[in-house]
Amino acid sequence: MFFHYFKQIITPEKCDEINQIMVNMYNQKRLNYEGNDPHYKNSFGASSIPEVDALYTEFTPQVIKALKMRFIKEANTYSRVYLNGAELNPHVDRPGLDLTMSLCTFSNLDNPWPIYVELEPGKVKAVDIKPGDAAVFLGTRMKHWRDPLQCSPNQIMIQSFLHWSLGR
Repeated sequence: MFFHYFKQIITPEKCDEINQIMVNMYNQKRLNYEGNDPHYKNSFGASSIPEVDALYTEFTPQVIKALKMRFIKEANTYSRVYLNGAELNPHVDRPGLDLTMSLCTFSNLDNPWPIYVELEPGKVKAVDIKPGDAAVFLGTRMKHWRDPLQCSPNQIMIQSFLHWSLGR
């Protein structure tokens, strides 16, 4: 099965480093607002943050081992701040972003906000990713989504996404 949950894949210190970068970028209005996209609502994000890109060195061998892969190729990263009302509509990822890792680096939410992954037709797994943890799955084939986020205005979740291609 092309799904694996990693507990504490990164340290709290590394989470803090990424979170500080994301909060600074948000405060400086350097994140892209994602309100007009058909897949996302009320979130802000950016691609290729060097500190997130650097995680490939550590994560790629772990993903290969956990999913019993022979070869995967780094594709791209994206990081996102989710606010009250954020949505992630059901979708599969675009070609070339075959494996998707959803890494939580921060959450001060009062309630779980799981990502739903359709492992196979009719079999959906709800995954509440805790800070420092990550879920990896076949994003181009497994539909995934989140219900609309309902939280207070001072609550957020920060996630980073690492993608790998299965092609050479």
